Amino acid sequence: MHEGLQVIRRCFDEEEFSFSGKYWKFEGVRMTPKPVQEHLPIWVAANLPRAIEEAGRNGYHLAAAPPKALQDVYDENLRSAGFDPSRFERAGLHVGHLAATHEKAWDECEPHLQWHVKIHFQAMAAPENRIMNRGMDLSVPEAGELRRCGMGPYGPAYVGTPDEVVEMLEEELRLCPMTQIVFSIDSPGMDPKYMKSSMELFARELIPHFRKR
Repeated sequence: MHEGLQVIRRCFDEEEFSFSGKYWKFEGVRMTPKPVQEHLPIWVAANLPRAIEEAGRNGYHLAAAPPKALQDVYDENLRSAGFDPSRFERAGLHVGHLAATHEKAWDECEPHLQWHVKIHFQAMAAPENRIMNRGMDLSVPEAGELRRCGMGPYGPAYVGTPDEVVEMLEEELRLCPMTQIVFSIDSPGMDPKYMKSSMELFARELIPHFRKR
């Protein structure tokens, strides 16, 4: 992956180049058209120590918000490579749904969220991912049980009233600092009217809270 990212960066920045690495070899690579933005930023979804170190050494933004101890490792590697950590983004992905009451939020999204969890866990259980996910429980709760355990595809499900989800996010921010909260409210197959009402609550209740934070 990291060799591939080197190739992608050179595609953005150089007119023509050749590459010879451990995994990839290319001759006379040209990419057109070039990005308008100079030094197009690259983001990496890194959560494990080695990937965090590589992201820092290469000056990639984090499309993840790991615990603070791992972010300290990221900052150390950024600094050792000559980068200023304060100029780098850490974005946490959250999957959830908002409604006027806790039960209403789960009633609207639970079967769709369950399907999302199931598909994601199937991918995680694939042979090529077995080392990364060793020891993880990849069983999917039944409908009704999902809301009791609060599971989402990538961690907890941020489902509930605006106040409940604000509290969940504030607790996470204490453990996993981030510069951006990426919040997905489009669980597969959900009625668009529920997505719309969730988005409206998010804009009206959550954004002002975190803007003032």
